[in-house]
Amino acid sequence: VQTVKDMNILQSLVSETQNAHSVLEITKLVSINVKHAQKEMKYVNILCLSASIAKKNMHLAQKN
Repeated sequence: VQTVKDMNILQSLVSETQNAHSVLEITKLVSINVKHAQKEMKYVNILCLSASIAKKNMHLAQKN
């Protein structure tokens, strides 16, 4: 009976370790995704800025 108890404890420790590892992996992946999202946002902001500048230039060109 003690051996079975020990095996159960060992199993739960192993599964806890695996869960902790999974959490670390997920955290790492989320971090990578956030970094990519931030880069994409910068790109979108640059595109919006470029569009805004182009719009102003068109407006100025029409005035002239």
